[in-house]
Amino acid sequence: MQTIKIFLASSSELKEHRKEFREFISVKNDRLHQKGIYLQIIQWEYFLDAVSETRLQEEYNKALKECDVALCMFYSKAGKYTQEEFEVAYKKFKETGKPHIYTYFFNGQVDMQNINVEDLVELNNFKKRIGELGHFFTLYKSIEDLKYQFSEQLDKLFDKWEVELINKPTKEISTPIKPTMEIDAPINSNKTTYEEFVKKLLALIAEANYAEVIDELNVIFDGKPNNTYSIVRQNIMHQLNQGYLPNPAQVQALQMFVKGSEVKKRLA
Repeated sequence: MQTIKIFLASSSELKEHRKEFREFISVKNDRLHQKGIYLQIIQWEYFLDAVSETRLQEEYNKALKECDVALCMFYSKAGKYTQEEFEVAYKKFKETGKPHIYTYFFNGQVDMQNINVEDLVELNNFKKRIGELGHFFTLYKSIEDLKYQFSEQLDKLFDKWEVELINKPTKEISTPIKPTMEIDAPINSNKTTYEEFVKKLLALIAEANYAEVIDELNVIFDGKPNNTYSIVRQNIMHQLNQGYLPNPAQVQALQMFVKGSEVKKRLA
C-alpha cells in the first residue's frame, strides 16, 4: 500500500472546512484502496497524542516535512503558526521538491463588524509575501468548490508520481529471465469485463509473465496511443530485451497502470 501524506493547515475559523475536507479524503480513500493508495491526513486536531517534550509546533513542523502534500487554507486571517507552517513547507520544497504546496483562500462573505483590522493587514501582507516567492494561491467560494479544485490537482499529482515511479532507477541489477518463456495467446479483451481483465493481468504480473501482460495491453491500446502506457511498455520491454526482469519500481508502475482509469476506459 502506497501512503501519501497530506498536511492540512488553517486557522480555527475554518474548522468546519477542515472537517468536511477530511471526510472528502475518506471517500477518496474508499476508491483509491483498490489501486493500493492511501491518503493520510496530518491535521492539528489528530496530532495532540503524538507530541514529545519539545514544543508542539516543532513536532507538527517535523511531521510537515515528511508529507507529500501541504494544503494551507485561509479566510480572514493568516495566523502565526499557519504562516510558519507555510514557510517550513516552502523551504523543504525548495530543498527536496516536496511537499507540493497548495494555498487556498476562502472567498466567503466577511462580517465586518467582527473583523479585526490587524488580521486583514496581516493577511494581505502574507498574500504579498507568497506572491514575491512566485507561489500562486487559489480562491474557493465554498467547501464543494475546494473539493473540486483539489481533486483536479490530486489527479495531476497521481499522473506525475506514476511517471516518476516508472523512471525511478534501481541500485540492484534485475534478475535475468529464464531462456524460455511460454506465452499463451492474448485473451479477447473486447469480450472481457474490466474486473476480469485486471484480475488476469495482475495474476500474470505476480507470475512475472510481463511480456504476456504487454501483449494483452497492446490489444486494447492498438491504434489508440497513450503517453503513460508508451513509457510503461518501453521500460518493461527494454528490460526484457536485455534479458532481465523489470526492476521493482517498473513492476509497481505496471500494476498501477493496469488498475488505472485508462485501461477501464478502453474496456468500457
